[in-house]
Amino acid sequence: MALLKMYQFDPSYFQADKVADILLLALTNLPKSDFLLCKYLLDTQKCQENSRIVEALQFAELLESCRFQDFWELLERTTVKIPGFEDRIREFICQTINRTYQTINQQELQSALGRLNNNDFEALIKTRGWKVLADDPNYIWIANHEENIKSRNIVEKIKFEHVAPVMNII
Repeated sequence: MALLKMYQFDPSYFQADKVADILLLALTNLPKSDFLLCKYLLDTQKCQENSRIVEALQFAELLESCRFQDFWELLERTTVKIPGFEDRIREFICQTINRTYQTINQQELQSALGRLNNNDFEALIKTRGWKVLADDPNYIWIANHEENIKSRNIVEKIKFEHVAPVMNII
């Protein structure tokens, strides 16, 4: 981020390939807002002039809109040199699926997770604690979200005597 800030103050040092790598690295930290913070430090016009930066922006758009299959198709056509990029993106996709679905079609899950062979796919399912449904092996049970709901007791710290003068004004 410091490098992007420097580019903001002195655009003559701008190196598009380094910016693209920074954006791709920030993508690996989704769902945190690192990518957005980096994006807001960039000059929009310079970003549109470099194909690698445009691709990084397209990756972000596809991931943030949960168009995972489109993301993997675009990734097939490009070269990303960030170590562990695919695994970290896959982790983000798994987190998103975990929050969204209780059950999911196996083919839909495979296409969302991208280039995984069957052994890796089955290992990922086992690692995440997901299970193939016994009554329908085409579906995978992700989570029972009702078990994750936690109630909270809210304690009011403002007393009516403190609010009464304000109520008289209204």
